[in-house]
Formats: sequence, structure tokens, C-alpha cells
Amino acid sequence: MATNLQKKAKKHFIFCTLATLIYTDNGVDTLHFLTASQWAKMGAQSFHLTEAEWVTMQITTIGLYVAKTEFHLFTVNRAGTFVKKKQLKRRQLLVYIAQLEPCLVVMEACGGANHWARKFITFGHEVKLIAQQYVKPSVKGNKNDYNDAGAVVEAAQRPSMRFVPIKSIEQQDVQNFHRQRERIKKERQAMVNQMRGVLAEYGIVIPIGVTSLHRQLPLILEDTDNGLTCYHDNCLPSFLKNYRQLVNALLNACGA
Repeated sequence: MATNLQKKAKKHFIFCTLATLIYTDNGVDTLHFLTASQWAKMGAQSFHLTEAEWVTMQITTIGLYVAKTEFHLFTVNRAGTFVKKKQLKRRQLLVYIAQLEPCLVVMEACGGANHWARKFITFGHEVKLIAQQYVKPSVKGNKNDYNDAGAVVEAAQRPSMRFVPIKSIEQQDVQNFHRQRERIKKERQAMVNQMRGVLAEYGIVIPIGVTSLHRQLPLILEDTDNGLTCYHDNCLPSFLKNYRQLVNALLNACGA
């Protein structure tokens, strides 16, 4: 029985592919008259499937493991029963998803997930993202890409699951802006801490805080009796220049 269903599933996939080509040849208006349920009815009538067999083969949920070059899919039907696994290259993913009937696509909320979610939504699919800490308890067996994709599907079927909102491009721009700002702040603080430690070795103590260093460092450079060697007299101006560049970058980020 399983073998026959697999053969019919392959025929159904070929049928959907041909139907897509027929739609392209017939024109755009065809899309408005052939709904997902009509495609399903045509497929069942074409291959003489019973209602139970059609429900068994029909993919309703896809668990997608997102990577850089290869993607692994784990699909289930309405009853939550496994249908098939599939591995796709990056260039094949959108083509394959576009040929499927509208269904639920579930992914981990990881790098690139928002991009793919926006793409899949344009094809009529429903997309949900799940945080990694909620997916990990559902992993069965050894960790691999297929098991991770299956764990995403299982986690999505839990009634109490909390999903991550899909970000728009504008929301991602704002998020990246804040990340760049935090990076500049960390670099500035690391530079301040390093210089305070170096000066403390020569008996020059600067109070804690960015403002204190910003105010006192020019005074230290002007003091010729501070006990610093010629080496540090040459290094401090370079440090002050780099420090001011970071401050200007941070001010530009705040005003952007």
C-alpha cells in the first residue's frame, strides 16, 4: 500500500508541475478560476484516488531546516503523518515551494528565516517561525538536518506554542541599525578600558567613565611632566584620533 501511495504521490507532483506549465501558457486569468481545492479535485479524478488516499498524500505542513546552500524539508499531512523528506539546493527552493498547494511552512527563527518567510507568503503559503529553544526538545534521535526539520513540525503542532513574528524589511533595517550602534559602543568602551589600564601603569589614574577620559586625555597630552615616555607620547595622539572617530560614528548612528 505504501509503495502505491508513493507512486501516486510522484504522479501527483508531475501533474501539479504540468498544471503550472499549462497555467503559464493559458495566461494570467486562469489563476483566478483554479483554486487549491479545484487542483486537488482534478488530481484525485485524474488518478482515481479515494478520499482517504488523497488526504494521506496531501501535504499540509512543511518543516524547513534553513541553511546557506542546502535546505531539508520534512512534510506531513492533515493527520500529522509523515509524507516525505526532500533535500533542495538554494536555487531549487523557491521553484519547489511555488509548485505546492498553499500549506503551512514552519522554520526556526534563525538567520535568513525572515527573508524566506516573506518569499513564501507571496506564493500563498502561511509561514510561522519558532524560537530555537522551543524546537530543541522535539528533536528525536541523532541531530541531523532532517530530524531538525521534523522537530520544527512537531513543535508547531503544539497548541500552546508561541511563534516569532515575521519581520518586514523596514523592521530588519531598524534592528540592524541598533546592532551596529551597540557594536560601536562596545568598541568604544573596550578602547577606553585599555587606555585607562595603560595610563594606570604609569601612575595616571582616570576616573571610571567615557566622559572622564574624553575630558582628561587632552590635558594629559599637554602635560610635559606626566612621566610618560616618548613612545606613549606618540601613541596617545593616535589613540585619541581613533577614539574620536568612534565617537563621531556613534553620534552619526544616533542621529540617523
